[in-house]
Amino acid sequence: LSEPLPWSGIVSSLVDLLNDSTPLSAPLGQLIVIAAVFVAAWLVGRAAGRIASFFVLRAERRHSDGIEDTGVISFLKQRETALSLARTSVRALTFVLATLLALSIVVGADRVETFVGASFIVILVAFAAQRFLADVIAGLLMFHEGWFKIGDTVLIEPWKIEGVVEDLTLRTVTVRSAAGEVMRVSNSEVKAVRVVPRGYREV
Repeated sequence: LSEPLPWSGIVSSLVDLLNDSTPLSAPLGQLIVIAAVFVAAWLVGRAAGRIASFFVLRAERRHSDGIEDTGVISFLKQRETALSLARTSVRALTFVLATLLALSIVVGADRVETFVGASFIVILVAFAAQRFLADVIAGLLMFHEGWFKIGDTVLIEPWKIEGVVEDLTLRTVTVRSAAGEVMRVSNSEVKAVRVVPRGYREV
C-alpha cells in the first residue's frame, strides 16, 4: 500500500489545474471535480446498455450459427437477461469508482488506500453487506445455471409469486402478474422456480 493509487495523481492534477486556471478557491475546485466525476459515472451508467449490447451481440455473432427457428425466442430471452445483468453491473462499478475518486479528493489518496486496504474495515463492510452479497451471488448462480430468462412465465417459491419475468438484476427479480402487478423478489429469497412451458401459456 506504499505505492500511490494510479489515478490519484490524475485527480490531483485536475484539481490543481482548475484552481490555477480559474479564480476558484481550493474547496470549490474540489467540489467541481467531484461533481464532474459523478456526472461522468452517470453518463457511463446511461451508456451501459449500449456497451453491454455491443459485447453481447458480438458474442452472439460468434455462436449464433445454426440456431433453429424454434430456439429464437429462447435465444432472445437469454440475450435480454445477459444485457440486464451487464447493464446493472457496469452502473454499480462506475459509481463505486466515482466514490473512491471523490474520497481521494476529499481525504487524500493515502487515506483512501489505508481505508480500502485495511482488512478489518473490509471485514466490517462485508458483514454489513452480507445480504447484498448473498443476493448478488444468488443472482449470478441463477443466471449461470439458466433457471429462467426475461420473458419466461414463472412461479417463484415459497412466495407463490406468478407472472412474467420483466427484469433480472444482481439483486432482484422483477415479475409482472397477469393483473399487471409488479413484484420484486430478492435473489437470495428465491428458493425454487417453476417455469411455465411456452406452449401451455400460449394455449
